[in-house]
Amino acid sequence: RLKSLAAGLSPQFSIFMVNFQMPGAPAIIMVGYWSIPSSSSSHSIERFAKLYEKFSNLPLTEEKSRENEGGRLPSDDFRNQRLKLLPIIVEGPTMAKKSIDGAAFLIGQKVTCRYFKGSCLSPAGSISYLEVDIDIGSSQVAYKSASLVKGLARALTIDLGVCIQAEEEWELPELLIGCLCINHIDINLAVPLSEGSTVVHDQMSFPAYMSDAEIKSTDERKCDSTLFDDDDDDDDDDDDDD
Repeated sequence: RLKSLAAGLSPQFSIFMVNFQMPGAPAIIMVGYWSIPSSSSSHSIERFAKLYEKFSNLPLTEEKSRENEGGRLPSDDFRNQRLKLLPIIVEGPTMAKKSIDGAAFLIGQKVTCRYFKGSCLSPAGSISYLEVDIDIGSSQVAYKSASLVKGLARALTIDLGVCIQAEEEWELPELLIGCLCINHIDINLAVPLSEGSTVVHDQMSFPAYMSDAEIKSTDERKCDSTLFDDDDDDDDDDDDDD
């Protein structure tokens, strides 16, 4: 899947992936992909590209507190201090809206995030990628909120923005890496993740969809997506848009 995503890009772009991991029986995986330009004639996008380059190219100094726990960085790592999510429940029950109040937050300060870098070949050359695995089960508070949302999924429309927090003047204005629209998904229609599925690295990465902010506008809301689960007994699916 990663190779097919890279096939349509030039080396002036890289791929940014966010892998939301929800434990359970079955475990649910949802992955978002965006293409990131390395430069632009737009001054604000040029600033963003510079900030993203710093975000993605810093060495990954891993914290391996437990066996096979690759990719985990300390909480004071630049990435964990800057990666920000902006969730808004557009439509849904009041209890869900209270659980996710719409406030932006630094995800690396709330749950364990693991980072993986690499590259793959496309017809135009080598395309780099950065993947962030968000372990929702690493926080009891996050897990309870996500479990509530999961149970009400068919009644919810959620807009989710991803950005890098700006803290210096040259980093402004803050620009979104991308957006997802999770619209009334039916968990029961999910596609099981087979044992033969390709992984991006030696941990876990499960392809779902690419939401290319350079091509699709958030108003079009036409990006297809698929939820995957780890267990062949049950399935999940989803309707995400950019």
